[in-house]
Amino acid sequence: MSEAKVHISVEQCIIIKFLTKESCKLSEISSRLKRQYGEKTMSNFSVCKWSSVFKKGRETVENEPHERWLRTSITGENSDHVDALIQENRRITVRKLSGILNISDGSVTTIIKHHLQYLKVCAQWIPHLLMDKHKSTRPLVAQSLLSQYEQE
Repeated sequence: MSEAKVHISVEQCIIIKFLTKESCKLSEISSRLKRQYGEKTMSNFSVCKWSSVFKKGRETVENEPHERWLRTSITGENSDHVDALIQENRRITVRKLSGILNISDGSVTTIIKHHLQYLKVCAQWIPHLLMDKHKSTRPLVAQSLLSQYEQE
């Protein structure tokens, strides 16, 4: 049987709830969490917030479900348009792309980095992954450079 894994923030909320019910001070709760979780410890603000809601009578330790904003700007159509614009001009800026598409800089950045997987090198957008044609020409280029080196 596999044991269900509890998310680290839920673990910490359980501890905060327990220590709050025992009337521990916030500083003690924070220090005990830091000793146990190190760098993965919640911020002091989060500890204070959770302790406060537990004092007010909250029983659940999981975040309550809430509605999220719909992502209307990160679409396949916009990804294709961004890709075409980058292919046309590899030096195009995120700000210029967001102006052309009329979407936020953050959405353009998400499309470029996460959906299209481009990296910016020397002020040019380049594909992050090598394409098949690049992989096949790589040994030829290496061989020609090696033979040029041997001739010199």
